[in-house]
Amino acid sequence: MIQNRPLRARAAVFAGVLTASLLGGVIAAAPSTFAASYPTCNGVTRVKAGGTDTVNQPYYKGNGTRNCILKYGNESSAVKELQFSLHHCHKQGTGGIDGIYGDKTREAVKAVQRDAKIDVDGIYGPDTRKAMDWYFYRNGDPGRACLPGSFIG
Repeated sequence: MIQNRPLRARAAVFAGVLTASLLGGVIAAAPSTFAASYPTCNGVTRVKAGGTDTVNQPYYKGNGTRNCILKYGNESSAVKELQFSLHHCHKQGTGGIDGIYGDKTREAVKAVQRDAKIDVDGIYGPDTRKAMDWYFYRNGDPGRACLPGSFIG
């Protein structure tokens, strides 16, 4: 009987480690609180970038904030604007500028996030907006260049 106790103790430790690792996988797979705390971008707004320069960025029409998210499965003009800047300013393929946030758009967002050394989750949000370069317009005409998001109001 005494010889079985160490075996039982090891089995209990193994069961505890297995349970903790399984729970860790469930917790890691849960949606981030970050994503749940912002509304989904559902429009595009023109933002002053200095002088007569402006950029178009995704925003949430409900309260006019640019602190919104886009993620896999979204379809909107906001996604189309994101894809436009990913393509023209970051030279990232998005599978087309079609307004559909699919696998290639998610991978393009991840590339921007990696380059900016911010959380790499493939979800466009406030940190990604600030890290991105945005195609700009001067006096309403295309400027044929990009401005860093960190300098845009």
